[in-house]
Amino acid sequence: MVSTTSWLAKMTASRDRTLASASKSEPAALVSLADLEAFGALNLEPTPTDPLRHLHVGFAKTRPYLERLTQHDAT
Repeated sequence: MVSTTSWLAKMTASRDRTLASASKSEPAALVSLADLEAFGALNLEPTPTDPLRHLHVGFAKTRPYLERLTQHDAT
């Protein structure tokens, strides 16, 4: 079994390689990669089994990302 630390190191290295080649990539491919990275980052931690607690934890993890959206150009 691969440790979490090993997976995180591999993901970081992959992200760095992707960002280094970003100027050669299609914009739609970069959007897809960003979505995949966000999905993976939010799903590395186990979620609570209690549905109400699950919503509270999910909201607490997601809110900072949503708050930063207004800092970016909408185009």
